[in-house]
Amino acid sequence: MLICCTPISAPANGSAERRTERKWSVILGGLTYGRSTYGYYENLFQLSPEYTDQDVAAIDKGSELSLGPLLPVMAGLNYNRVTQFKCPILLFEGRHDDTTPAQVAAKWLERVRAPAKKIIWFENSAHMAMVEEPGRFLIHLVQDARPYAERTGHP
Repeated sequence: MLICCTPISAPANGSAERRTERKWSVILGGLTYGRSTYGYYENLFQLSPEYTDQDVAAIDKGSELSLGPLLPVMAGLNYNRVTQFKCPILLFEGRHDDTTPAQVAAKWLERVRAPAKKIIWFENSAHMAMVEEPGRFLIHLVQDARPYAERTGHP
């Protein structure tokens, strides 16, 4: 099963313009809907007793280590012509995501042929649906994704 939270096609490269857009998107709150991104994401972890300050720092460090090498590779991928799958496809999309516009993924999904496919819209989210609407995200994982996992023997 493929669960995707971002569009299937990406820009042609990890250009300086793209990096500038991402920087300002974060600074101006473009990753979340109706709230400032700055500090919001990190502050969410403080709500959970399981996260220590070191855990939160590790999340930031992981992002630093992974975005540099992965973003250029991801930016070079284009799944526009990949439309045949042997597994179910679930797309979790924030309705207000301007960073990776979900409308691109929705149009792509219309052309996909798979045993099952579904787009799940998060109406009060942008790019960070999993932290903007965590309860609803969990509900959809349980209701929509888990049945497929159970059929494969991986509950």
